[in-house]
Amino acid sequence: MGSTRRLFQMAVAGGRVSAHCRWPMGAARRRGLSSAPLRCQIQTTELYRDEAIPLHKTERTVAEAHQELYKERHITVHACDDLFREWKRTRPGYKYVSEAGVSVPLSYIHTGLDRQAAADAPVVFALHGAPGSYREFDSLVPVLDAQGASVIVPTLPDLTFSMKTQSFWHSVEERTDLIRRFLKAINVREIDMMVAHSSSMYPMLHLAMHNSEIKINSLVFIAPSGCRMIRQMSPYWMMKAFDDWFRVPWLQKFMCGLAVYIVRVLGKPNNNEMKGTIVSMITIRNSRFDEAGAMVCELKRRGVPMLMLYGERDKLIEREVSEEMAAMMGVRPALMHVYRGKDDSEAVLEQSGKLDGNCEVVCFKQGTHYAFKKYPNVFNDIILKFWKRNQEARV
Repeated sequence: MGSTRRLFQMAVAGGRVSAHCRWPMGAARRRGLSSAPLRCQIQTTELYRDEAIPLHKTERTVAEAHQELYKERHITVHACDDLFREWKRTRPGYKYVSEAGVSVPLSYIHTGLDRQAAADAPVVFALHGAPGSYREFDSLVPVLDAQGASVIVPTLPDLTFSMKTQSFWHSVEERTDLIRRFLKAINVREIDMMVAHSSSMYPMLHLAMHNSEIKINSLVFIAPSGCRMIRQMSPYWMMKAFDDWFRVPWLQKFMCGLAVYIVRVLGKPNNNEMKGTIVSMITIRNSRFDEAGAMVCELKRRGVPMLMLYGERDKLIEREVSEEMAAMMGVRPALMHVYRGKDDSEAVLEQSGKLDGNCEVVCFKQGTHYAFKKYPNVFNDIILKFWKRNQEARV
């Protein structure tokens, strides 16, 4: 309660936050995060399908011209009922959820359905970060689609949906359950390559590790959030207090206003879309990031092909966090592919790396958290080669 009082005192008095106020690394265990595998019950999913509608666009880039070939589809997936029945009584922040679960309307594209691909066509499944939408992959989708992949990309719920329903708070368990049920609903049982940006690495890892219903053959991490607490989550006491109080429905509007002040005082990066900044913080705080390293190491041991791409100028994920995760994949800096140059037009391969088994890491010296938008051709080429190489290896 003392931490919460300090939070509101700072909002009123304009106080500064001590740089020494950091959350100890062992805190994840004291927060009661389980290291046990996530266990999901098979449930009947309620679906409500709308007729597919064509995408509307205003800009005419090459990628978007391709994207006009794809239809935006809609489905409603019922999820999280097993989680909420228990959490409503036992987990802080879930007092107001519905024990019956939540019906989530999802928009998505499915290129295989658009061109009536064969039933055995390889599936590529991509997940945006928080916040985001399926449009994050406008450049990558047509490249993989042209090679015969059925590319599926959904748009996950945003903070507005959470505030409206009070029943989806972006924890890794909620996101994993929603994605699992979505894939089951559209009859996907095997994913040839799964691509995740930022914090979506966590549900991707849980699906790859703990879900026997869906087979995932290879993983691509784009600017992954890492396997330990990132610097942007400090001071942790403040982030925790903010998250706790944000779960109270009648405080949420005030907390959105307070977030503007906190971001300004602490100098946190944001895109001037405060709800996006809030959902990013809530998602990472509830991602069980402290368990991710063991999962990466285990997938490496199992021989699952993994590709990681990151930028050294990422303001959200510090370079050290990315290098630590690369090491878990068996790739030291000397073995990474390294590009310099500010965008596609100036990109030069400065260091040619090597595979460690079937794991590969690519570093962009001037890349940011959204480097795939500055270097779309380089990213697409690397991901396509990774996918083809592993396809051929399986054949």
